[in-house]
Order: sequence, then C-alpha cells, then structure tokens
Amino acid sequence: MPVFDDPELSHDGEWLAWFGRVNNHRALVVKRVGDNQTEPFVASGEGWRLHRFDWLSDNRLLLSIGVPRAIQGVPVVVTRLVVVDPAKRNVRLMFKRDTQQGNFQIQDRVVSTLPDEPEFILVQMNPSPGRPEGVRYASVDSGRLLRRHAQKGQRDILQWQADRAGVVRVGYGVSSDQKSAILRLKDSAGKWQDYSSFVNEHSFSVVGLPVDQAGLAYVVSDHEFPLGALYEFDVDKGTFGTLLAQENASEISGISMGPDGTGIEVIYFSNELVPNRFVDPHYTALTASLDRQLTNTTNALVSASDDRQWMLVRAVASDVDPHYFLYNAAEKRADFLASEYRGLGQRMLAKTQLMSYEARDGLTIPAYITLPTGADSETASNDVDAPKSPFVVLPHGGPHARDFLRFDWLVQMIASQGFGVLQMNFRGSTGYGREFMLAGKGNWGKSMQDDITDGTHWLVEQGLADPNKLCIVGASYGGYAALMGAIREPELYQAAISLNGVADLPDLLRSQNRYQAGRYGTRFIGQLWKDRKSLAQNSPARRANEIRVPLLLVHGDKDRVVSVGHSRKMHRALRARKQGASDVTYIELADGDHHLSRGANRIAFAEHASDFLKTHCGDG
Repeated sequence: MPVFDDPELSHDGEWLAWFGRVNNHRALVVKRVGDNQTEPFVASGEGWRLHRFDWLSDNRLLLSIGVPRAIQGVPVVVTRLVVVDPAKRNVRLMFKRDTQQGNFQIQDRVVSTLPDEPEFILVQMNPSPGRPEGVRYASVDSGRLLRRHAQKGQRDILQWQADRAGVVRVGYGVSSDQKSAILRLKDSAGKWQDYSSFVNEHSFSVVGLPVDQAGLAYVVSDHEFPLGALYEFDVDKGTFGTLLAQENASEISGISMGPDGTGIEVIYFSNELVPNRFVDPHYTALTASLDRQLTNTTNALVSASDDRQWMLVRAVASDVDPHYFLYNAAEKRADFLASEYRGLGQRMLAKTQLMSYEARDGLTIPAYITLPTGADSETASNDVDAPKSPFVVLPHGGPHARDFLRFDWLVQMIASQGFGVLQMNFRGSTGYGREFMLAGKGNWGKSMQDDITDGTHWLVEQGLADPNKLCIVGASYGGYAALMGAIREPELYQAAISLNGVADLPDLLRSQNRYQAGRYGTRFIGQLWKDRKSLAQNSPARRANEIRVPLLLVHGDKDRVVSVGHSRKMHRALRARKQGASDVTYIELADGDHHLSRGANRIAFAEHASDFLKTHCGDG
C-alpha cells in the first residue's frame, strides 16, 4: 500500500501533508517542513474512507471523508468534511448541527476555498431535498452552513465550478430526459449563457477561469483538430479566440494556473510521450534543473508554495515507484523526501514498453508490454527457441479511462511472479480523441472485447507469450472483460480473474437508474428495453454455462461502484452449471470497496491472485 501518497505543501510552504498508513489504515499525516524532531499530526478513524484534502489557509486544511451506507435500500457513500488544524493538533466535523434532510448524504462538495476570506468556503448543498442545488457560504470557524448564497440553484444543473476568487461561473448538468448534457457559462455581465450544443456536438471542457477576465474561459475543444486543443473562449460572444496549445500526437488533459488565478503556468498532455509545456519561464528553468539532478525518470511538479520558493516534485518511471523531492528554488536543489511504496526499497522492478497493434477492422490500438523481471523483449521475439513467458492480459477499468506508461502496483506484482503483462487502450478509452472514445458506444462485449482478443493474438504472434499459459485479469470493467474473454474465447485463455467486475448489464443499468443522472451515465452501454437482447447476450452471468476455464471471482462487500451482487450472481450461475463450480473460487472481501483501499484486502487479493495464476497459467 502507498505510504506517501498525494502530498501537498501549504500555501506558505511551512507545512507538508500527505496520505500515509497508520495501523494499516489510510491516514492524513501533517508535519512542518524541515522539522524531524516533532511527531507529525495524524488524522484517521476506524470505518472512515479518507478521500482528499485541500489547504484552506497557511495552517488549516479540509479533509473529505466517506462512510458506506444505505439510504432507503440504495447503497451510497455518505460524505463529511473535517477541519484539520495541525498546529493546535485537533480535528473538527463541519455541519454537525445542520441536520436538514437534504444535507444528510453529500456534504463534501467544496466548490471553492476563498483566499481573501479563509474563514469561509463555498459548498454545493441544498437543505431542501428535490430542489436544485446551489452554492452557499459556510463558516469554517462555526462549522455552519450560512444562508448567504454564492449561486442559486438552477434546473438541470448538477455541478458548479468557480474561479480562484470564488465567483461561480460554470454549471454542468443533464437534461431532464437524460439524453444530453447541459453547460451554462456566466458572461462578463453576470448573465448565464447556454452552451450545451458545444458539449453535445464536440469534445468541449472548461479547464480554467482567469479571475481578471470575467468573460473569458480556457477550454479544450476538438472542433478544429481530431485531438482536443486549448483555446481562449469568449463567453459573451460564444466564439473561440486564441489557440493556446495544440499537438497532433496528444489531447490537452488540463492546465495549472497561478495562485492568483490570472494566468496559465503549465499545460498538460494526455500522451505521456509529450512533455508538459511550461508557459511561465520560471518553470522552464526548474524543469531543466530537475532533469539534470533526477535522470531516467519523468519529473513533474505536484505542489508549490504560493511564492514558488518551495516545490514538491514527483519522479517516476514504469520500473520506479513514485519518489518525491522537495525543491528549493533559491538553491536549485532537490532533496529526497519519500517514496510512495517504501517497502519496495531497491528491489528490481520490471520495465514497461509502449507498443501498438492493429485490430481486426484496422484500428490502431495503443498497448503496453511488461515482461517478467530480467526478460528481454527483443530476445523473446527474435529467438524462436527461447522459452516464452506466461502472460496476463490486463484490460483497464472504466471503460472510459485509460492506462499509462507509468508505475502500476498490480502490473509489478504480476511481473514479479514470473508473468508478462499486456495492457491495451481499447476503443472507448479516453485520451485519444472523441472519435476513438465514441467507437466504444454500445460495444460492451463486442468490438471493445475484440480489441482485447486481437491484442492477445498479436502477443502470441510476436513470439512473446506462451499460447498455453494465458490468463485474462481485470477489475471493474476489466473484470467484466475478463469474464467475457473466458466466454467468447474458450480456447485462447487458460484462466480468468475478475475483481469487482460487472456480471449483468441489465442489472447494472437498473441499479444506476436509481441515482441522479444514472441513465445519462450509462448511455454508452445501452437501453434496457431497446437493447434488451444485446444486453442479455453480453452479460457474463447469463452465459455462465459457456465458461470452461478456471475462474477467480473477488469482490468487496461494500463496493459502491459495482455492487457485490454482480459477483454473487455470477457465482450462483456458475454453481448452477452441469459441471458445478468446482473450478471457481469466490472470495468476498470484508469491508472492501471498489479500489482495494484497505491494506488487508489488497494483500488478500494479491495473494489469492498470485496463487491462482501460478496454479493455472504458470508452472503449477
């Protein structure tokens, strides 16, 4: 488990906070920079899920926590906000006296902190259930929600975005029929303009709001280029202005703005081979200094004091877990702080390589190959007499997400057991443009699955994998793909592992319909009635009798993304087969969530998966 995760400096650079491990639980750890004598302050709690934190002022921060609950039979996560004061060494719960029904479930949607009024925050909350949620001021000192509004609720708007000064300028939502997205932007006169057509016809996202230009937004759009480029957008006129950044090889993934919120400092790209672009010349010099000191890693700025004298830098590679350094701008020196996975030490890790292959319809699929530690890809593919590696095919979750060329604990765990790993960004993955992403629409179990199958055949054709020692493994959507791989390709894979995987598509759609904008969120999967035959045909639990290979099913009993009912249903269907479930292992992780957040659960999964792989796809 990570022991130094998501570190962030306070605004004045005096404090450092990060997520660590205390008694095998995730905990928020805060210490003064450079003070190695005083014990750090720790905030944790039995049963809490620590989600994220944000520095509120120089010496006070907000911590978001969650607890799995059920409301009227619907599984949800109930969230709360905690104020942490490391100097006084105490924590305090916000809104404990605000008991209105509408406030019960979600209390951690912080729209903005207020640099000029650090005693207040803006939160999205509505005490009256059923009414549109607006943005209100909350007092950090009293912990109370105030009547003072920063933005009144509007019909169909589900999420608000503010600039650095706390002015609410963007509203996102979904139409009442849940067929289209809603986008409203506030112009320089303070009036709301509807730009929903931009997000429904193109890829269009607001990534920055300069506080000194009320009618201007920084947006990423693909209206001119296949991959999203960065533009200025005139909200008053509804027109694109200056093209700020564009790359043929990558989408723009986001930007960082300065502490005053007036300009762009860094532009980020989704393609890991395209380096971040530093607009501020100060950062260009910083990058050159870092690359001289930290070689053979990708080095990225993750946090900085407002005066930019102290900066946190992350150095990482596919075979190096994230290492963090504290950079002193005056001395131009980077001092080691900690590694994310302290237990790895100097252990040799496997290196991941970027590859690509062609799907059966000619679409190029980006992929990543990780060979077992010590193996060489050139020797493996060129020497016909060289022993081939057993391989794990590892499709990612989402599915609207993607894999990257970076350190991955699960990949390294598998590679350390003597297996190669193939990851692929099949159609429907993000980061390769709107057309590539939309190619996955309605294709769960179909062409998305074909991309995975084609990658497995390519792996064998390249001479990298032993065709008799192939296993397909995945989590969430990847777990679904592992089950469908076992069904559709009974002669290709020798075994399959599903972690928190989807097993029944109609059940998934029905469950998501119980949540706000649920039908819009599942629109790429299909429609319950119109697509009922296709949904049934592509539901693993309804085709369990076709599975002929050993299966390992693992699911967290408190999973709030994919219900544990999916794996329970899959297990029941497998037991009902003529051959029964003698070749199926089902493990339910106590208090387990969707992300293996508990250390005990991650270790349990790793141990069971390792034993299963060795038994069915290794040397036994």
